[in-house]
Amino acid sequence: MDIYSGIIAGSCALLTFFAVALGTIRLIPACDSLARWRVGELSGQASRLMMSMAHLRLGLRLWCIALVAIPTMVWMNGMSILSLMAIAIIYVCPEHLLNYLVRRRRTKLRDQLVPAIQGLANAAQAGLTLPQGLVEVTRDTPQPLESEFRRILADYQRGRPLSEAIEEVRQRLQLESFTLFATAVQTSIERGGRINEALLRIANSLREHQRIERKMDADTSAGRTEVLVLSLFPAVFALMIYFMEPGSLDVLFREFAGQVVLLVVIGLVYFGARWALKLMDVQN
Repeated sequence: MDIYSGIIAGSCALLTFFAVALGTIRLIPACDSLARWRVGELSGQASRLMMSMAHLRLGLRLWCIALVAIPTMVWMNGMSILSLMAIAIIYVCPEHLLNYLVRRRRTKLRDQLVPAIQGLANAAQAGLTLPQGLVEVTRDTPQPLESEFRRILADYQRGRPLSEAIEEVRQRLQLESFTLFATAVQTSIERGGRINEALLRIANSLREHQRIERKMDADTSAGRTEVLVLSLFPAVFALMIYFMEPGSLDVLFREFAGQVVLLVVIGLVYFGARWALKLMDVQN
């Protein structure tokens, strides 16, 4: 009888989720407005970095649906305090995820610039002009930097000065390493000089900066892993108890006092993990 009751309860919860989700889909314009307000600045950074905005919009719409559907499903199962906790957890997810994706994109661009600038310096030393060297380097440059170089070359081939095309990309990306590259190129175009030597110095500087950042990441990786393990430990411990004695956790999920205790524990784990990661974030 208990098995059938569990199946019925699970089916009702699932149907509730889909019903609320379908109702939320009708409010897509409101969802888009909420998403823009929630991650407006990060969304602008993602757009400037030429990240897929279609995937971002889809992810934010799914987030809006989950923000309504999951807490409603939890509340209808008699867990009102936990529904508030679900709202809080789902609400903060887009900021953390999008911030991670933006930082990863910026890091990838920075790392790809080092061999690209080195290749441009070698091409200049071999006697090629800067546009010719840029064409050669673009062929061997992976995404996403390849798209930026191709955009510069397309503007140049349409008659725009090379320095202006590079400046537009620099202002859009707002990436320190690309700013160094753009400054060196613009200075060499306007005032002359040995551009290969300037590019080699920038490549060496960026390579050293990259080495230092990777060393700092390696030095703090063990600490970040410990924070992650300690943060997941309460959930793992609760699952172990549930499998050993399924009814032992009912008081946490069904009783008001148990839900309050669970809410406090999750809040302490979240803020403690965030504080610890902030202390280990040597880049800020």
